[in-house]
Amino acid sequence: MNQIVIQIDVDGVLADFTSAFLHTAEIYYPGCSIDPPPQHDWSVIGAVDLWDRRVWQSIVDTPNWWCSLKPLVSLDIFHRIAALASLVPVYFVTNRWHNRTPANLQTTWWLREYEVPNASVICSREKGQTAYLLHTTHSIEDRLANAIDIRDNVLPSSKSYLINRLHNRGPYCPELRLDTVAQFLDVVEKGL
Repeated sequence: MNQIVIQIDVDGVLADFTSAFLHTAEIYYPGCSIDPPPQHDWSVIGAVDLWDRRVWQSIVDTPNWWCSLKPLVSLDIFHRIAALASLVPVYFVTNRWHNRTPANLQTTWWLREYEVPNASVICSREKGQTAYLLHTTHSIEDRLANAIDIRDNVLPSSKSYLINRLHNRGPYCPELRLDTVAQFLDVVEKGL
């Protein structure tokens, strides 16, 4: 039996990046809409509207900005993740950066605040390559492109799950789509 190795994205899966980003954008664009129509593709908006250099500059210069994000999941989910991390390798792989305190350290602090001690955090934009190097067997992402990148780089028996969000409605294997992180944890726990 192969060892289970779990890779969990943070923003959009565990942390509410979108609300925090839009709150920061409000500083530069007062009155901007924080309730986009459901058909909006956030990656397109990012290139055209709010995802502006000034907003990102503010994010990477604000001390401990990544620590300020609200969770998208309950404390019970964090407890389940912490329990898994005591049994198998669990990596939090996130595409974050910061000009002051390293983003991986901020993410570790954030996870500790939600009772996930000793979290292994990797900041990388290359999700598939990271999954390959870690020998990931189970991953969860909120970005379609990342889920596909992971799926294309891991063993055929590995599973790259996509959590359903408004911004990732593109085609993806229905059996690998999940509505909640709890469903992902159920799948992983059954494999132990």
